[in-house]
Amino acid sequence: MGTGKTTLVNRLLDWLKDQQIHVAFIVNSRLNTTQLFEFVLAEFDIRCDSRSKTQQLMRLNEFLIAKHGAGETVVLIIDEAQNLTYPVMEEIRLLTNLETATDKTSADRVVGTARTRRKIKIAAAPPASAANQRALQDFSADE
Repeated sequence: MGTGKTTLVNRLLDWLKDQQIHVAFIVNSRLNTTQLFEFVLAEFDIRCDSRSKTQQLMRLNEFLIAKHGAGETVVLIIDEAQNLTYPVMEEIRLLTNLETATDKTSADRVVGTARTRRKIKIAAAPPASAANQRALQDFSADE
């Protein structure tokens, strides 16, 4: 039996669209790090002819800074986050480091089951521990 997570996410996406907020919504969380960056760039309609991670990150950072400078909000939502690998979780955490001198340039959220929370909070895995520092909001519809 479902928890209504997909319905809630779809309502959130509708609301974000109504607010003219730029959203990248990743529904397939079984991505490697290369695929993650390609997907994020595609979702934000960011053109990058290079497959270089450095070039992709530079283009993403330029996009985020431009949107931030224009007073626009950018959100990355990842559904089924419990399926993320630890290397991908670490890349997502590192994306939260993209910022201006005074502000974060994006709001990143993961959506998943209770297993997601447990996976993030595994203290033995350094990437998960670092990701736990960024898990500022925690809501559970399945409890």
